[in-house]
Amino acid sequence: MNIWIELSTVIVELLLAWYFFSGMFGKSRQSPALKLAAAFVYGALLASLALLVKVSVIRITGSLLATYFAAKVYFRKPWLTTLYPTILYLLFAIISDILCGTLLQMMGVSLDDLMGSGIERLLYNTSGKLLHLLCLYIILAITKPNLDRHSVTRALPLLSCQLLSIYICFHSFISIAQGNNPTYVNLETLGLLYINIVICAYADVLSRAYEAEKEAQLAKQQLEVQRNYYMDVMERQEETRSLWHDIKKYMASMESLVGSENKEEAQRCLEKIRSVFPKSATAVDTGNTLIDSVLTYGMKKAEEVGVVLRPEIWVDSNLAFPATDLFVIIGNTLDNAIEACCQVDDVSSRIVSISLYQKNHLLLYEIKNPYNLDAEPKPGKIHGYGLKNVRACVERDNGEMSITRENGIFDVSIHLNLAG
Repeated sequence: MNIWIELSTVIVELLLAWYFFSGMFGKSRQSPALKLAAAFVYGALLASLALLVKVSVIRITGSLLATYFAAKVYFRKPWLTTLYPTILYLLFAIISDILCGTLLQMMGVSLDDLMGSGIERLLYNTSGKLLHLLCLYIILAITKPNLDRHSVTRALPLLSCQLLSIYICFHSFISIAQGNNPTYVNLETLGLLYINIVICAYADVLSRAYEAEKEAQLAKQQLEVQRNYYMDVMERQEETRSLWHDIKKYMASMESLVGSENKEEAQRCLEKIRSVFPKSATAVDTGNTLIDSVLTYGMKKAEEVGVVLRPEIWVDSNLAFPATDLFVIIGNTLDNAIEACCQVDDVSSRIVSISLYQKNHLLLYEIKNPYNLDAEPKPGKIHGYGLKNVRACVERDNGEMSITRENGIFDVSIHLNLAG
């Protein structure tokens, strides 16, 4: 047994485990010291099993337990949540080793050489870890909640690199059999493994950075809407105080005019009172702060472009639903509806109907608006990119979404499960 080959394999296994469980659970919130201690103990256990234990069943069982407890300490997840990825990780590690061993024996490499301490053992371990990495990458791509067709397309180049690396690794055996320098093949194989691990790690880091940037932009947008809402509330309070002052003045005047039977002046005074009320017509008060902020912002935006909003809202003030997702769903569909109405020639038909009802554990949301069949949509707008974000939120929250276009009316209907 070559100790350095086995220890190098353990280091690679540590990197593979970190890559897989980070992809499953996200960034660990534990202290750096605790994470370092967990990784060190895990590596020491794997090294002990590789160097001291010969019985396969004991090694597999020990690896399973060591991986499970290391992942649980490192990421601090519930036991059942940690158990499933652990079994999945070890299962594909075993499948990769068996598959690589079978293929290499079919190529003429003996089992003794594969289990020995020479270059054959190194190539066997390397090809097995490359195949394991490929399997883990596919698993993460399939199980990620925001997977879509474009994510799969972006994953193909990396998958092809890993497949090519595995092919080159197997071709190295043929190179050795033909008398080429084993040292060169050794370095070449280790280089391939290193490159693949680094590529996967950086791809994962870039993906997380992109998601974090999108969340930051969304949070900034949501904060701006909330700020505008509260500023609007403050303005409404000032307008309300002024309004009541005017109403009292007009009421006193009307009482005097009615007493003197001056109907014409009383009528003019009444018209002045009516003209005051539209100033606060765009205020929204559903009892839910987030919904109020989004709808108030939408109604002000609609009023500026000549679009009428007709909301019908019936929800609890403490609605148990992710605020960010609700902001994405209502905000995007409302923005799209207003933009679509702006392209409708008939000004009188520029009306957006919004319905939001809470019924037991269901949240029913529907928004309807007219649209111009002949208008060319702007890139990323008019029910384009925004609806992709909406659909992603709906699917993540186990809901259903349907879109219909009938008689010039665009209808988005969404059912959300509040029970999660």
